[in-house]
Amino acid sequence: MRLTGKVGIVIERGGITLSGSGFQIEGTGGNYGIEVNGVNNVTINSLVMNGFNVSFLAYRSSHLTFQNNFIQNSTYGVVLMDSNYSSISSNTFSNLLTSVNLISSYFNSVNHNGIEGMGPYGIEILQGGNNSISGNKIRNGITIEDSLFNSVTGNELISSGTAVNLLSSSYNRISNNTISYSNGISLNSSSHNYVSLNSISSVSRGLVLYDSSYNNVSHNKILNLSLVGLLMNLGQNNLVEGNVIFMGNTGLILNDSSSNSIVNNSLIELRGGIHINLSSNNVVEGNEITLIKPNAMAISDLNLNESSDGVGVLVSQGYNNEIVDNTIRETYLAFLLSSDSYDVISGNSVTSSELGISLTNSNHDDLTGNRMSVALTQIYLYRSDSNDITKNVLNEGAYGMKFNLSNLNDVMTNLINRTFYGLYFYRSDQNEISGNSIYSNFTVTQISSQNYFSNNVLENGSNFNVSKVENSTGVPTKGTNESVPSENATVQKGGVTETSNVTNVSSPRPIIGSPNESTFLLPLILGVAFLASFIVRIVKKF
Repeated sequence: MRLTGKVGIVIERGGITLSGSGFQIEGTGGNYGIEVNGVNNVTINSLVMNGFNVSFLAYRSSHLTFQNNFIQNSTYGVVLMDSNYSSISSNTFSNLLTSVNLISSYFNSVNHNGIEGMGPYGIEILQGGNNSISGNKIRNGITIEDSLFNSVTGNELISSGTAVNLLSSSYNRISNNTISYSNGISLNSSSHNYVSLNSISSVSRGLVLYDSSYNNVSHNKILNLSLVGLLMNLGQNNLVEGNVIFMGNTGLILNDSSSNSIVNNSLIELRGGIHINLSSNNVVEGNEITLIKPNAMAISDLNLNESSDGVGVLVSQGYNNEIVDNTIRETYLAFLLSSDSYDVISGNSVTSSELGISLTNSNHDDLTGNRMSVALTQIYLYRSDSNDITKNVLNEGAYGMKFNLSNLNDVMTNLINRTFYGLYFYRSDQNEISGNSIYSNFTVTQISSQNYFSNNVLENGSNFNVSKVENSTGVPTKGTNESVPSENATVQKGGVTETSNVTNVSSPRPIIGSPNESTFLLPLILGVAFLASFIVRIVKKF
């Protein structure tokens, strides 16, 4: 049957069932197929509707049932306006701009439909609430705008755009959906939403939060991502907990965001871990990060590309962030703080990495109770002042701690074990080194530096000498250091064992393996250039 008028069929009385048994109704592209206006308890099923502007329109109606229909080649499929307590189920929608529109409508269910549309969204909720979207197979996405208390659960979404998009919406639940080939889930100016237990794969961005607050993003699985697992811009007080992000580029990025909690997430086989930029008062706690280290990367390599940054946690240009109790493996650099202040890095474990913690132009940070075993340098400071470095356990590697142009730092009660150089200072002054236990081939090496030493336990390795300790003019005496030579070791005369008041380790006399100023400058210059170029790329990338 072909309908040519503005409205084909108008239902003006309730309690009616319109069953087509596969009967086809065709329109001219500019009209309405079936209209229900101001009535209740209407059922429409088993119709084939083709070529309408709106195939089915309900206005100010309730308790409607629309099921087992086939709608194709139309602009809109089912539109409910100011209509409540209705069911749209087991229908097939093909080649529509939008298949289901719920406008100012409440307590409706959209379930078990098959939707293959030509527009960006298969289902749209506008200024509605308490609607349920479940069990649908959707070839394009779902958008919810200015709406409250809706649920999107158990759907399969395959989309080239954004699979689920929330705009200015609150208290919605998005859970147990399977999403692929899209931008995943996006929250824009939305708050108090719950996003959980979704499986998101083969996406560019898994989850995006923009200008959104007090959302719970938990226990989602995101894999095979080309850009980032979770991107947050201008976000506040969000909880990101227990998510698994596997295989791809960068795990999580926070830009200009504050007071968020990133807790107990697993980031596996990624090129970059967690990047925090221009952000403050965030907590990064209990996460496990295992990255893909750059291939054949040397410490002086400046060609680290955007897709292989190899940094576990990067924090730049912010303050008061807490990074605690994380486990990091297989990184090039576990932690990088750049132009960041008053942060806490505490209780973290780092293994199978090249570098541990690096601070550049960062002041008043607290590095406490970390356990690290890395190949090159455990803790490195460049132009970073007034930091507290306490109670860390640093095992193996080339350097325990390396200071470059960094002053007024407190280094206390750390254990440095089996490193080639324990402490290395280059043009770094007025640092206080107290109560540390250093078991290294060369316990302390200084170039053009004046620092305070007291109550440290120093032990050199077999067949090496403890670096010579001398008093320096103008530096006050601060206590006593104890030298404990290992077996077959030789303690240098005039060194630690013969000096009761030890204040400064100056440039030592040449000893085997001791670096001079020229050998230090080359990796220093290359390293600084790498850090600067890397940070610029990360900020520009997103």
